[in-house]
Amino acid sequence: MSDQGRTNRPPADRIRRSRRVKVAAPGRLMLSSKLEYPCRSLDVSDSGALIQAQVKGLLGEVVVVYLDNVGRIEGRVVRATNSGFAIEFSAPSVS
Repeated sequence: MSDQGRTNRPPADRIRRSRRVKVAAPGRLMLSSKLEYPCRSLDVSDSGALIQAQVKGLLGEVVVVYLDNVGRIEGRVVRATNSGFAIEFSAPSVS
């Protein structure tokens, strides 16, 4: 089988909507259990972040992350990794 015509692009379901920027900011996170744990952001985009932590949120769980010099961000766990998880930011509700 020839490699002709193949690209090094990720599969269609892994193509990022937004560019990710490496941001290594320490902080803490709060799971839905209301328990807090130390964490660190690894990268951030306009729609989500990759969080390194010793605990992992469950898929779909809402997590609040407080990053030093960044502030509070909230998101839903969308993917687990070996060292933590990825969140998709929650949009604030408008009344």
